[in-house]
Amino acid sequence: MAAPRSFALCADDRAALEAADKFARKEFLPLARCMDDEEWWPPDSRRLA
Repeated sequence: MAAPRSFALCADDRAALEAADKFARKEFLPLARCMDDEEWWPPDSRRLA
């Protein structure tokens, strides 16, 4: 069995991840229940991301 690999993000990758997380929490979290219940996404969500 192979040993588990460790994985670490560089500073630029961490910054991109944090920016994406902040954006998603602001833009999508308030809509999450509707998005899940109705399998719906805001019409311009792909443009925003």
